[in-house]
Amino acid sequence: MTPLDVAECRRWAAFYRSRGFNPLPSRTDAKRPLVRFADLWEKPLPAGAFDRFETSNVQVMTGRRWGLLVIDLDGPEAAERFDAMGPVPPTWASHSGGGGRHLWFAVPTEGRPLPKAFLWRGDGGHSAIERLCDRSLILAPPSIHPKTGRRYRWLDKRRSPLGMGKPAPCPAWVLQLAPEAARVEPIVSAPVAARPSRNAPGRAPGPWIPWREVVARLDVPAVARSWGVRTVGEPQRRPSGTWLPCHAIDRPDAHPSAAIHVETGAYIDSGSGLKLRFCELAVALGVYATDREAFEDLGESCLARRR
Repeated sequence: MTPLDVAECRRWAAFYRSRGFNPLPSRTDAKRPLVRFADLWEKPLPAGAFDRFETSNVQVMTGRRWGLLVIDLDGPEAAERFDAMGPVPPTWASHSGGGGRHLWFAVPTEGRPLPKAFLWRGDGGHSAIERLCDRSLILAPPSIHPKTGRRYRWLDKRRSPLGMGKPAPCPAWVLQLAPEAARVEPIVSAPVAARPSRNAPGRAPGPWIPWREVVARLDVPAVARSWGVRTVGEPQRRPSGTWLPCHAIDRPDAHPSAAIHVETGAYIDSGSGLKLRFCELAVALGVYATDREAFEDLGESCLARRR
């Protein structure tokens, strides 16, 4: 990452804001914002907050609130299948940096919810059509892919902001597509308020406390629910410990297929295989910017109760 990369990223962030979108500074080693975003689904991040970060990567929030829906075409078969589904007007189209393609569409700010969902999945990995809309994020040009090192670029001038001022309206047939897996409306977590930063003015760093003691003093189910996790029923005792069933946090999940370990806070999605530590779960939900900040804040709250 060079100073030119940082300057270009900020220039594009300003452009996305000018089109009514909500750009967030993103990490360069992972597809994750550098800021807490649980309270940003409905309000924009100030430009000054973005420019405080030295990064080459920018993520853009999708969703009806921002009038933006993106179709993620992962692999050549996905692109061919989507083209055969119906007429697709020229619109903003970008290389995803990992071999796929993003098609950007404008959507009305009013209407039924359009959560993140797979519209088609092929055999094996990296072959899918995914809808990214309400409460979703995409890496956008001119970001650099964290794994491949390839830059996110517009497909060509005609299908870019240089050729058209805004994305084309989303075709009606795309809006009517049902999720490929469940064919039901998924459960969407309620918005969660972000926690205050440990680095806020006047807030001194607290003493260190072992994680085992932190989690032993936490009401893990209550904390998870406060973050927006949709738990179901009562904790269940298993040979590996006590687990609380819950709905998956990042995909349509009509029937709860995930669980949280009550003693350690570990999160496991049996449907997708996603595994997260408790602090990582907080970051994935946008409650904290980093797992370290989550750890320190939870530890500090435990120390306060111990005194």
